[in-house]
Amino acid sequence: MRRLFVASIGILAPLLLLLLLLEGAARRWAPEHVIPPPKRRVAWMPYQRAPSIPGLPVEYIPYRSVLHIYPEPKRAYLGPGNRVEIRFNSQGFRDVEHAPSPPAGGHRIVVLGDSFTLGEGVHFPDIYPRRLEALLKKACNCPVDVVNLSFMGAATYHEAILLEHKGLPLSPDIVIVGFVLNDALHPAREMTDVVDNFMLFNPDLFEKGRKSNWLTRHSRLARWLFDRYRLARLRRETEAAYRSLYREEELGFRLMKQALVRMKEMTQARGAHLLVAIFPLMYDLDDSYPFRSIHRLILDLCAAEGIDAVDLFPDFRGIDARELWAHPSDHHPNERAHAIIAEALAREIERRGLLAR
Repeated sequence: MRRLFVASIGILAPLLLLLLLLEGAARRWAPEHVIPPPKRRVAWMPYQRAPSIPGLPVEYIPYRSVLHIYPEPKRAYLGPGNRVEIRFNSQGFRDVEHAPSPPAGGHRIVVLGDSFTLGEGVHFPDIYPRRLEALLKKACNCPVDVVNLSFMGAATYHEAILLEHKGLPLSPDIVIVGFVLNDALHPAREMTDVVDNFMLFNPDLFEKGRKSNWLTRHSRLARWLFDRYRLARLRRETEAAYRSLYREEELGFRLMKQALVRMKEMTQARGAHLLVAIFPLMYDLDDSYPFRSIHRLILDLCAAEGIDAVDLFPDFRGIDARELWAHPSDHHPNERAHAIIAEALAREIERRGLLAR
């Protein structure tokens, strides 16, 4: 018995010492949080109101603004306060003012999209619609007016409504739909939170699990291991959630297809050209990118309906996705990603000869 006790001590003591050393290392070097807290939205006055157009979830109040304030770590790009201001024009969009008629001898382009196109985490001059306007003006040496009609949380069926009520009255000759993979998500669907939790990395998912366990409450090493496990699980859940959006029985998918067809019909009737730009998620931008099949599905769907589409994944392929995040806590595309999008769209528009019409 004594021999067994001594043998057990001989085994357990090194293990205990190793755990203590690992705990000390975790307390010294492991971050308290695998991800930082989320950004805060601060508005001195309400900036949203009930929509005046049926079918839209919300509209922004003209001339109001909202600050997106990010936690540590600081990004030099964000400037003092680690923040970005989103200010709305007289029409309630994050854009400059536009004349009712297109520029004489030039082109007007209407851009529809969600928070990617609105530019969460990006200062206004750097969002891709503004960059695209500058690139196209230089390319054609003529007036180009790019109108940004995006809003946070927009889905494709919202964008079809906006095109009808706000976009087409501006007489565009080109309409660009900035397509993000969650655009097929119906707001009532349970998976909404899963998709959003990954895009914005909801820290509550980690904190709840930590607080429910004695070990993770008291051990930095245990918390670090738990967070890594939870992060890997969240990635798997998110990949499955995105794939599940594109099943034929999904209402959001059917609404998305109907909206694209409707936009094709509306633009064609007005003599405008519709271009769908498929954005990759800022996530594993290499051969392991898990959503290539969805990109292919959207391309095939558009081709079947006679809609021009361009996949922007090749323009991002090989770049470390972390270099393209607005912030470690926010995986919206940053200013570099917006520049890549603008350059890719300018090339596509020139390749198709849309400025020569």
